[in-house]
Amino acid sequence: MKSNFARRWKGAMITAYILSLPTSYLTAQENLVLHYNRPAEFFEEALVIGNGTMGAILYGGTDKDVLYLNDITLWTGEPDRAQRKVQGHYSENYQPLGQLSITYSAEPAKISHYQRTLDISRAMARTAYQRNGADFACDYFASAPDSVIVLRLQTESAQASHSFIQLAPASCHYGQRQ
Repeated sequence: MKSNFARRWKGAMITAYILSLPTSYLTAQENLVLHYNRPAEFFEEALVIGNGTMGAILYGGTDKDVLYLNDITLWTGEPDRAQRKVQGHYSENYQPLGQLSITYSAEPAKISHYQRTLDISRAMARTAYQRNGADFACDYFASAPDSVIVLRLQTESAQASHSFIQLAPASCHYGQRQ
């Protein structure tokens, strides 16, 4: 027959284990970072950020960075009668919002120490490298409360900070970066 002490000890250990689960779960969440050592060439290599209604697909280019933008409100319109009978209201076609291109330099640069990351626990993507010896970084995140996608460009070189930003209609193909 088990003693009272043994039963209480076992109960205390189970309670301690259950209370420690959320802490260990949070610790595991802090290490969810994807790392890449080169820009994405194809859609499957790109990083995705979003806030539930808008999103961006990030390639992390060094001479030209391309982001494909999406918004939940862009659809082709109502389906025709035959499609609606078969598929219901899910037969509309999704349309991309556009393509944001950031061209950093007209001349090729010497790139080193390239890193592209997606920190899942913080919902933040980052591209960082040295461009002609100067540190360069771009942070990306999508804010749900503010309904925006944010890019923050940082560099220590005035020459590296000159950029050309262009927003163009997106093609419906995300396959290979432009």
